[in-house]
Amino acid sequence: MIGNEDTPRREFFALVASWQRLSLAAVVLISLSATCAQQSAAAESMMGQAHHRYPALRQFWRAVEEDLEEELEELEPSWFRQKHMTDKWMGQRSTLASWGIMPTLTYVSNVLGNPVGGHHKKVAYDDNIGLDLHVDLEQLAGLHDLVFHVSGSMRSGRSLSAVALGNTFPVSNLFGGETIRFYALYLEQSFLEDTVSVMLGRFGVGDEFLTSPLYSVFLNNAIDGNPISVLINIPTFSSAAYPVAQWGLRATVKPKRDWDIMAAISNGDQTLARNSAHGVDFSFRHKAAIFAIGEIGYLHNQTDDSTRLPGNYKFGGYYDSGLFADLSRSNKGSASVVSSLLPRKEHNNYGFYILADQEVYRETDPKHIQGLTPFAGVTFAPSDINTFPFFFMAGLVYTGLIPGRDRDTVGFGIAYGQFSNDLRRTQHAQQHRSGSSAGMQEFEMVLELTYQIELAPHLIVQPDMQYIIQPGGTGHIPDALVLGVQFVVNL
Repeated sequence: MIGNEDTPRREFFALVASWQRLSLAAVVLISLSATCAQQSAAAESMMGQAHHRYPALRQFWRAVEEDLEEELEELEPSWFRQKHMTDKWMGQRSTLASWGIMPTLTYVSNVLGNPVGGHHKKVAYDDNIGLDLHVDLEQLAGLHDLVFHVSGSMRSGRSLSAVALGNTFPVSNLFGGETIRFYALYLEQSFLEDTVSVMLGRFGVGDEFLTSPLYSVFLNNAIDGNPISVLINIPTFSSAAYPVAQWGLRATVKPKRDWDIMAAISNGDQTLARNSAHGVDFSFRHKAAIFAIGEIGYLHNQTDDSTRLPGNYKFGGYYDSGLFADLSRSNKGSASVVSSLLPRKEHNNYGFYILADQEVYRETDPKHIQGLTPFAGVTFAPSDINTFPFFFMAGLVYTGLIPGRDRDTVGFGIAYGQFSNDLRRTQHAQQHRSGSSAGMQEFEMVLELTYQIELAPHLIVQPDMQYIIQPGGTGHIPDALVLGVQFVVNL
């Protein structure tokens, strides 16, 4: 057991606490790198959105490139060139594609264990089977610029974080919603040569906002998908992220080729996340909270005639109309622990975020995507009603680092979450009154090194290593080393 009086840990905490001042500088540094990136860049990039918005397909962004056959034409046997393990269904995939119909079935599993640290030494398995059906209604029925999407998932397994580690940032990106579940059901209409689009139906807000394709390289849920601070602070957001969807409306406007403005409003019914509903509770409860989010994005060097390296820069904010308990004050304004009164409940939670990713190096052949892309993100929220008022993450992603493995991807990521000062004050008062030595939650941090090996366009094997610093935030749980592997199959 590691005590709170451990001097090296205190020194380390003092060091990482300074990241709150340095995190914005990291984002700015990535932004500045855009001005010195002069090399030629092809249109293909890990930073586009078109194929990455569907969670079940994120690992297979390479397989949907139009020039894939040319790039892999020399590989033998032909199985290594297939985009799908079941190949072309005797020509039926092409027939469906000609009608504008794209069905996809994927299987993803994680096997993770902690040989060092945590509460116990265990191994855990979890998986996700995703079924997506994307229909271009212009091809199918002549409805101009209208698409239809429907999807579902089936999950099983257990969480290593829950059974062995006791940490806050789940080490697996697949755990949650262990059942068969209906997911997305929406229509998307584009106007004015794709400068305006509107989506209406059931969808995950996290698929559209507060994300980057680079995040899907990682297994730890602090980075994968969306910065985890928002999911913890805003339960409505976590109940509107894969594999849970909410009724909503999303609009996107591109005032210029390299700018886009997005906004969405959705129902905030957290009961829809229950496994017993299997995603088929289509109720729209008028008493549920309302969640709204807006985002401004700058697409650096991503037009067809761009000759420099691409980047993405995003600034956004969100609002939740639901009730949130004050972490330290009672309904009379006094300290809730001292007064023994119920915590004060507040309507209207909110927060802001900044995300940046910028490719800084590309290998010599502009046709391919081998190169290095750093990314960084930071979130802010009020300390009185949010567990993580400050969260920072950053990392590096390199595609084609090893010669001869041009389509493999290596990623290194780091995530740091600082627990609320108000929460710590309450914990201190509780422990002072009870004589407990459970400790106060200060911060949790994770380091992850991962490597995606593309054995075929439809098959990825991904060894992964994570190191969890101060699991649970108190310092009472030993730091943990997590080793494992992810298997991904596009059936």
